[in-house]
Amino acid sequence: MTVDAQIRDRAKHTDLASLVERCGIKLTKQGANHVGLCPFHNENSPSFNIFPDGGYKCFGCGAGGGDAIQFVREFEGVGFPEAVRKLVGNLPADTAPRAKRDIEREEPEQEWLPMAVVPDSAPLPMDTLNRKIDGKWHKLVASTRWEYHNADGSLIGYVYRFDKPGGGKEVMPQVYCTNMVSGNGEMAWRWMSFPKPRPLYGLEKLARNPKAQVLIVEGEKACDAAQAHFKDAGIPEDNLVVVSWPGGGKAVKHVDWSPLRGRRVVLWPDADLKTYIDKHPKAGELMPFEEQPGTVAMFDVLEAVREHSGEVKFVTPPADVPDGWDLADPFPEGFDLKKHAKTARVVHDTVTVVLAKTADVLALAAREFGAIDDGATLNAPGVGSRGTYYFKFDTYGEDVASSVAAARKAHPKAHIYVIAEPGDEQAARDAADAHDAEAEILIEQAGGPFETWAAYFEAARAARVATRNAMSKTADAVRDAAQVVEQASAAVSSSTVSDAAREIGDAIAWRLSKALGVDERDERLGIDLAAIDRMIGGSFWSGGKSKLFMLNEAQTLNQFVAGDAYRFLTRACGSPVDAKAVAEMTEQYVSANNLDKAEEKEVRRATAAAAESVIVDHLKYHNQREKVEWRCDMFASNAHMHLREDTARVVLMHKPFEVRGGYEQAIIDDYKQHFTRFDEFLKFLVQSRFALDRKKCYLWILADSDWGKGFLLGVLRELRLTVETSMAEIEAMLEGKPVGRSPEEFKRAFALVVDEFKVVKSELKSLQSEISLSPKNQLSSSVEVFAKIFLSAESVASLVTENGVEDQFANRMSIFAERGTLESRPLYEEVGNPRYFESVLNYTAETLNRLVAEMQAFGRLESQDGAQRWIKSFIAEHGIDTVYERFSDSLPNVAAEVLAWLYAESGRLQNDAGHFYLSSANKVLDTYLYEHFDASEVHAYRRRKPEILRLLSVDGKGAHTHRVGGAPRMCVVVMPPGSSGVELSAAKAAVRSGVNETF
Repeated sequence: MTVDAQIRDRAKHTDLASLVERCGIKLTKQGANHVGLCPFHNENSPSFNIFPDGGYKCFGCGAGGGDAIQFVREFEGVGFPEAVRKLVGNLPADTAPRAKRDIEREEPEQEWLPMAVVPDSAPLPMDTLNRKIDGKWHKLVASTRWEYHNADGSLIGYVYRFDKPGGGKEVMPQVYCTNMVSGNGEMAWRWMSFPKPRPLYGLEKLARNPKAQVLIVEGEKACDAAQAHFKDAGIPEDNLVVVSWPGGGKAVKHVDWSPLRGRRVVLWPDADLKTYIDKHPKAGELMPFEEQPGTVAMFDVLEAVREHSGEVKFVTPPADVPDGWDLADPFPEGFDLKKHAKTARVVHDTVTVVLAKTADVLALAAREFGAIDDGATLNAPGVGSRGTYYFKFDTYGEDVASSVAAARKAHPKAHIYVIAEPGDEQAARDAADAHDAEAEILIEQAGGPFETWAAYFEAARAARVATRNAMSKTADAVRDAAQVVEQASAAVSSSTVSDAAREIGDAIAWRLSKALGVDERDERLGIDLAAIDRMIGGSFWSGGKSKLFMLNEAQTLNQFVAGDAYRFLTRACGSPVDAKAVAEMTEQYVSANNLDKAEEKEVRRATAAAAESVIVDHLKYHNQREKVEWRCDMFASNAHMHLREDTARVVLMHKPFEVRGGYEQAIIDDYKQHFTRFDEFLKFLVQSRFALDRKKCYLWILADSDWGKGFLLGVLRELRLTVETSMAEIEAMLEGKPVGRSPEEFKRAFALVVDEFKVVKSELKSLQSEISLSPKNQLSSSVEVFAKIFLSAESVASLVTENGVEDQFANRMSIFAERGTLESRPLYEEVGNPRYFESVLNYTAETLNRLVAEMQAFGRLESQDGAQRWIKSFIAEHGIDTVYERFSDSLPNVAAEVLAWLYAESGRLQNDAGHFYLSSANKVLDTYLYEHFDASEVHAYRRRKPEILRLLSVDGKGAHTHRVGGAPRMCVVVMPPGSSGVELSAAKAAVRSGVNETF
């Protein structure tokens, strides 16, 4: 529908002077014009004119130039249809059955489009806002205006604050727009939001100071005040840039946070002290800090900036400030801005939850995962000694599925492992897939046959003993053993033929017999079942690519279109029939039967296609796969393909590394003086390659900038030992996104390498033993990953935080801290890089070949278990927690501080018969945490409350039922005053061992 011209004219010719006066604007007659104070800007001298022809204009701000419709649009900030409706009332029913919807269809709500940059020719913006309050129009005058600029300093728009009569405020953005409906190039200032994604407030400061840390606060006023306060405190803008965003807490999701990419970010929320609303079960009670609007807004910001920024910290507002306090408000007495800024803490990830059927299996799993040592037991039910939670299935549900579902609900951000019982493997996989967990099928991986976890671990321990004994052999004996293994493997016969090959052979013979009139069992046909078996066992068909895939002699996966498929199959596997004999039989049949040309052609076609059609049809129907699993078997004697239910597994042989020549011992000795753990590093690569479970095969080389990381990578690269990647690419792989990597790069690599390692995310722990690739225009693939090596010249803040290292990384990662400069070594300078490099390269290749042969000599199971034990001892010696403190190690000291606070705070404890009892322990502990730690620390320590309470308790039970004052009560029997963290930890250990029990 269109707005009727008659209706538009009625609206257009409304008496403008009367309309303006109804809006509360006093007019006086000056000649032919009516004059008054402009409703679109703040002024003391009248400059707003209404002309006799019905038009208007302000000679002060330039507003106007239109009619009554235009005035209503400008004054009330509405679109054309709404302005018409306000002037003439509802449109006639016969003209507009659904007036509002149809008028808006003519002129859509997006009538004005904000311009990316305000042009220099733009008039002054409006500084007043017309609002109807309590039935009367009020012209609100802006009390503050904030300018938004882009990175190059160009003006984008404004945000205004208006103070309402009687209290309250209104914050409105104003942008310069183009009218997309009028078609006449009309441009004007409009009270509209910035286009999505909306800009940050402070983009120009970010651009000027690319290396500065970034503080995010809520609101432009707080942003400007904070920047000024830090400047006054001696912290210039090039050290710290303060930014905000438009729209408040509800608009976080609409903001473009990408300018914070790679930045170190700090979040400072408003100090809100809101209570629950009347309809809430806790109506009137103060909401906890994490539920306050300002905190929730910053948590939303945290989620938004994590994908862009580097390290993210959180600072809690000071105590004893009024509701809504921010950095624009007066500081509380004694407040030190710089000191308070130092309380910011890095935001940490969440805990790990392990689920299993029985407590015994949980203990076995805990030892296997490295959460507790051999011979140790789990703490009180639920918690392991290193911050991992261990629960039996029946803690949460009746079976695997319900248990995992309930655990995910209870721990929405936890990393959940499901330990499968024999027979429950598929249920564990399904539950893990459904709830973003991981299924641990260790019995299946070990190759069995084990009926229980206990049997598996007993066999594993026996294998480790055998491996240690085998390791005592001399190098010559080991090499001899490896040769025997290789010869034995090569002697394995492949004489057995599959049923599928026999069926295909019978089908080919039947077709040839029909075409040539011979018996199906005629030996002249030369049916080669072994060749057929090689064809169907060593190739597969992709329906998506319409191609055949097969391994060639060089262990490369080749692909062929349908027309070439059979020709290359016979080239690689041999002919399934005696082609020469079949050709002779065909000629004899043609000659003997006096066939015409058409019949002769059909016979030749039938005999030529007999084998091809049967085999290719079989491949298309039975061997169709769209995903490839790549494996390099260190014990395989030949490359082969194994067709699994949904994937094709390509198994390659290991190829020894090329030793191009000898090496100079003096150079090797010199390099080992520089890189003292070089031999151990090479052994780490080999042991990681043989380990079945690579969750702990992470090594961080933290070395000086000129130490020689490039030299070491060059050696590994020359041997094709590594795949070099980045954290961003790893994240993309884990998310299943297309990456510029092919599986061929990984197929024989011993290590994944991240150079210039700068940031770590919790997702890194998912990079354990296998990773999926989705290369463009190729089949999706999965490849194995073994050692994960990270190199950097500087510490990584998101890994090593002020609170220490999170257990999830400490349990997995080892560290080599290296010093010195390779290029400054006298021998390196004397012989030059090429000669030095060649010696180290040849030594590396020879050493790796020797280490691999030693492991191969032990056999598959023994080498896998031996490697697992070696990795465990390696991380015990070089684990990152040998250099940096674990977060969990801080708990005893925290418990000691809580204990001192409890005794210092009158009324917290109840004395009964010489013992001190703490009631409402969880609530009291929360009070302490919120008073003494910032938000991120509170979040981390609250997860450990049960362990802190056990440290506080005399009996090591934490909150438990005791008889106090003659009545049972849930409380904690606290340790004596003055107990240190060491004493608390020791007392807890003594209680666990049954020594020095109080009751």
